[in-house]
Amino acid sequence: MATQSARAAKMNEKRLALRRQYWPDVPEEALWHRLKSKGFITIPRVMPLVLAILDDMSKNHPLSSTYFALWCRTFDENMVNTVSPEQMAFEAGFGGQRGSQTWKSRMQTLVELGFIKAQPGGNGPFSHVLILNPILVIRRHRETKKAKVLDAKFNALAGRASEIGANDFSIPLGKKK
Repeated sequence: MATQSARAAKMNEKRLALRRQYWPDVPEEALWHRLKSKGFITIPRVMPLVLAILDDMSKNHPLSSTYFALWCRTFDENMVNTVSPEQMAFEAGFGGQRGSQTWKSRMQTLVELGFIKAQPGGNGPFSHVLILNPILVIRRHRETKKAKVLDAKFNALAGRASEIGANDFSIPLGKKK
């Protein structure tokens, strides 16, 4: 473990040295620091690929903004207690009279594709949301061919996961419940 920490510290110093070289006039206070600023979340490094695959799986009805808005409200428990459908829709980029209806439709698609589970409550059918591991969901779709996962994006996802040391491609999928 000490080796990993020493290696991480060394890489951090290298990145900081490069940052200072490229942007010497940018003060530390101008940067967002996850340990010093409030309101941060943890986002998987594969998230851009996950979002692109999500949009591919739902032709002409992009899901990425809805999914990302949910992710931005989650904590380590992977659960979101949503606010009003109107506010959730607005945060996902859906405004106007049909905004909340569009959001609800996208949420239903996320449930059907298995990326989230939902329970009803005071804010409607999606009051309580559980976000499942998106890599495992994508792998399951790839295996069952229930939704199209493009080869190039799946391979890029697997490659990026390997690059960052994620073990999500070695976890047995088992049977879906």
